[in-house]
Amino acid sequence: MRRGDFNINGFVGSANGAVITNWFDTGIPERKTKLNNSAVGLDRAILFDDGNYANRDFEFEFSIQADTEAQRKSRYTAFMVALDTGKYVPATFYFDDQYQYQIVRTNAVNVTRPLVFSSTRIYKVKVNAAPYKYLLNV
Repeated sequence: MRRGDFNINGFVGSANGAVITNWFDTGIPERKTKLNNSAVGLDRAILFDDGNYANRDFEFEFSIQADTEAQRKSRYTAFMVALDTGKYVPATFYFDDQYQYQIVRTNAVNVTRPLVFSSTRIYKVKVNAAPYKYLLNV
């Protein structure tokens, strides 16, 4: 996978003039634990461990380059169709291309235009990812 490339549910960035413009940190999932400080006679809290991990939130930013406004809209629509399925979708990013994340969009997409006469748009997408990432090509 080339630098800046990504694949979200079959939408391949390099095939659609899209590239990740800001590297982002996917974070380490938080373990689901609870501390109980109410026990009398103990000098530390009792730890309750659910044995699970919480989902993680991150935001990624990418741009779409197109020759015409119609082409840009078509590519953006294809991206949204791939992402907005109402369930988790597979996602692979160039910086972690041996692993697949399961993501779902959690907020509106923020769209900016870097230059007035530019056909490029910058998109910021907030997603929620399942705590585990899956090894590809096993």
